[in-house]
Amino acid sequence: MLGQLDNSILPPSRRNVNASEAGILLGLHRSTIAKLCKAGRVVGAEMVGPMWVIPLPIRLTPGLRGPRGRANEPDVVQRYEPFFRN
Repeated sequence: MLGQLDNSILPPSRRNVNASEAGILLGLHRSTIAKLCKAGRVVGAEMVGPMWVIPLPIRLTPGLRGPRGRANEPDVVQRYEPFFRN
């Protein structure tokens, strides 16, 4: 899940979580969160000693690898639009 995660399930006094807690909130393994932090994809994450400190709400940036959806790009829509007309 990319985007933002609300911290509504944590006490209001909590402003940061570690990689394990972030993994529980996002449904990812802690090592995956650590890799995302190391790659700079977790906004505001900092390495403090041996652990990652991640501010709430957790915000992830999209990756640069992998397929990119093209279904809504103008050239694709114009190319296939005649097939969907009645």
